[in-house]
Amino acid sequence: ECPFGLAQDYPSVVWMGELCMPSDQHHMDDITKWVWDGHLTGYLMELSQVVRLWPVLAISAVAAVILSFCYLFLLERMALLLLWSGIMAFVTVPAVIGSFAIYAGTNVGSDQLCCTGDSLVDLTIGIALWCASLALLCMVCCKAQTMNLAVECVKATCECIRDMPTLLFQPVIAVFLQLPMLGTLLVGFIYLASCVSEVVQTVWTGTGPVRIVGVTYVSDTYWFLGFYVVMSLWIVEVSSAISHFAISYATQKWFFSHTRS
Repeated sequence: ECPFGLAQDYPSVVWMGELCMPSDQHHMDDITKWVWDGHLTGYLMELSQVVRLWPVLAISAVAAVILSFCYLFLLERMALLLLWSGIMAFVTVPAVIGSFAIYAGTNVGSDQLCCTGDSLVDLTIGIALWCASLALLCMVCCKAQTMNLAVECVKATCECIRDMPTLLFQPVIAVFLQLPMLGTLLVGFIYLASCVSEVVQTVWTGTGPVRIVGVTYVSDTYWFLGFYVVMSLWIVEVSSAISHFAISYATQKWFFSHTRS
């Protein structure tokens, strides 16, 4: 029989010795719809697609690695061109869009209809974009020397990665080291969050008294949960700082091993 007795609101049958499930199809359809429409079920179904799509993910990972090496090669050879091309595009695109908006506002409007009342809006947008473009241009002109220094830093970075290719494996190593740590911290948090106190209430219904069991936390548990979250974040940050320190130390050793002006 069911753990809490047979349900009195609808005909039920025992399911796996734990639950009372409806015996009629109508109520069973309602429960099935409630389960499948739940957020947790949707997340689990989306997560299960990862297993079926592993070839696509593997191909994407390989393509990403190949493209990243190509990008590093181009960045080392044409860092100045790539950087200044991106900066000029960042400056000229607002000006081009603003020119179109001003043209549309002074002629027939951006929707190609006369006297629609949007000319003022077009002019305002166009002038604002042109002001933003001019401000960006002034900023670039004032920081041109800094931009050139950034280009040299990018070149040095590419050279460092070329001389020490093991740096490319550092993100992968960091992920494989941090994932077990995060999993352990998450399991510990789940165990700590499961430390609850039962609260039993009796509710009278039309079919008689119903025993409802709820859960609650004592006041100390909230302090423990907060302390655990803070310490977990501290452990994660320390792990990330150690990873960054390893990169910084290797980079400065490489830098001072070369003769630079």
